Amino acid sequence: ASFTQIYLRDRQLWTSTLLSRNNSWVIWNGISSSPIISRDWRYVVFYGRSANFFTWASAAIYQTYVRDIQAWTTELISNSLTGGFGNWNSNQAAHISSGGRYVLFYSLSDNLITWDTNGVSDLFLKDRLLSTIQRVSVTYTWWELNSWSSIAQVSNDGRYVFYGSDASNVFPSDTNNIRDVFIAEYKTIYLDPPTI
Repeated sequence: ASFTQIYLRDRQLWTSTLLSRNNSWVIWNGISSSPIISRDWRYVVFYGRSANFFTWASAAIYQTYVRDIQAWTTELISNSLTGGFGNWNSNQAAHISSGGRYVLFYSLSDNLITWDTNGVSDLFLKDRLLSTIQRVSVTYTWWELNSWSSIAQVSNDGRYVFYGSDASNVFPSDTNNIRDVFIAEYKTIYLDPPTI
C-alpha cells in the first residue's frame, strides 16, 4: 500500500495483521492514523480518509472508525444525523471503552448533532449499541464551549468522561486563560446535564 495503514502486531505469534480495510477486505486507498485499542483487545479506534470505505466516501475528509478484530468489520463512528459522513475532519481518535460500546472522538463537523455552531473541534461520545452520538464537551448547562477540547477518556460504563479543554465557559468562574482538565459525570447517559 502507498498510504499509511493500521496494523495489529501479535508479539507472541510474531504476526502482523492489516486492519485498515473496508468490509469487503479491500485495503484502504487513503491515510489511516492514531490507532487506540480497547482494554479487551478486540476493538481498534482510529481516524483516516479513504475513498473506498464506501462507494460514496470522500478521500478529502478524515473520519473516525472502529475495527472489530474478531468480526473483521470496520464501522464508521463519525456519522452524520442522516447516517452519512461527518462534513469535516475528525482530527484525532480519542478513546474506546473496554467492550467497545463507547467511543470518544473529536470532530470539526457540524452535522453530527442537531445544534453545533461554535466552529471548533468538539468531543463526541458514540454509543455503538444504541447508534447515538452525544456532544460531551459542553458547559454544565449544556451550552456549547467557546474553544477546543482534547485528551479524553471514557469509563467502561460511559458514565464518566475525562477531557481537557481551552474553553473558558465550562464554569463561570474559569478565568485562568489556560487549558483545564474536567471530569463530567452523566447520571443517565444522554438525558441528564453533566456534573462537572
